[in-house]
Amino acid sequence: MEEKKERLKQVRPSSAKMKNDMHHIKTYENQLDKALVKYSDLQAQNKKFRGEIDVMRKQQKKQKWVNEGYNREIKNVAENCKKMNGQIMLRQSHSEETNN
Repeated sequence: MEEKKERLKQVRPSSAKMKNDMHHIKTYENQLDKALVKYSDLQAQNKKFRGEIDVMRKQQKKQKWVNEGYNREIKNVAENCKKMNGQIMLRQSHSEETNN
């Protein structure tokens, strides 16, 4: 009879042990719920940041295109200035030759 009681205790835990286990289970479930809420918040924040990054990338692409246009325009103006300067120098040298 004592043997059966010992086996029964091993197979079926006492009510105090079960209450303790239930308390631990509820605690872990609560921790899990908190972690899931935090995870959800982080996912939402990540999505928001990805959207902002996409907008910034588009703005950067447009700004790069504008800057390239400005650089081309500056290069053309510089080349035109060099040509005009060369023509002015040529005219001055011709006018100095005719004056002498």
